[in-house]
Amino acid sequence: MFYYNIFFTKFGYAAFVSNVKAMVRFFLPVLKNNEMVKMVKKYFPDSVEVNNPFFKDCRELIKNYFKGQSVSFNIPIEFIGISDFVKQVLNTTYLIPYGEVRTYKWIAEKIGMEDAYRAVGMALSKNPLPVIVPCHRVLLSDGELGGFSYGLKWKIKLLQLEKVFK
Repeated sequence: MFYYNIFFTKFGYAAFVSNVKAMVRFFLPVLKNNEMVKMVKKYFPDSVEVNNPFFKDCRELIKNYFKGQSVSFNIPIEFIGISDFVKQVLNTTYLIPYGEVRTYKWIAEKIGMEDAYRAVGMALSKNPLPVIVPCHRVLLSDGELGGFSYGLKWKIKLLQLEKVFK
């Protein structure tokens, strides 16, 4: 069973989805609440909307993050429906500290697959927990942005919030 909670941030309506033990998905904000409901229901059609203490704590963390505050997302997370390689990449990315960046190559080296930096990029495009698993903090080796599944405008915005990008 999956549960979701939609809430308003300074950038619009965001949503969390969890199972009974951990956060499994975070949707970056959109402008309209009904647009967010459609997104959640597209991926989790049988999910139920709830408002519990777990979501309250997570909402506060995200709201503070979007205000530009340094936040550590020490919440239980679970990756479902993705390969072990993608999980390995995401778990390594999860460790990148607030306000710092790493490269696709750095992640590839950390997981013991030095030449897999392109595969790392593809794995990051499957990140179900953007911001919480900070794939926006991963850049190309030459310092260029690389990609971001929510678009480069979001990547730039998130890096600006963390004062990494001007």
